[in-house]
Amino acid sequence: MSLEAWQQWGKRPEIEWTLVERARGSLQEMECTKQLVRLVSEVH
Repeated sequence: MSLEAWQQWGKRPEIEWTLVERARGSLQEMECTKQLVRLVSEVH
């Protein structure tokens, strides 16, 4: 299976932790936004 550049969760499963922690309420919304900006900037 080949992954496209936008499929970061398949390539780097370690980045998923912020999604889980945000869902639990352990992280503020801004932390997920910061991570998203980093991920998008890697491929765009």
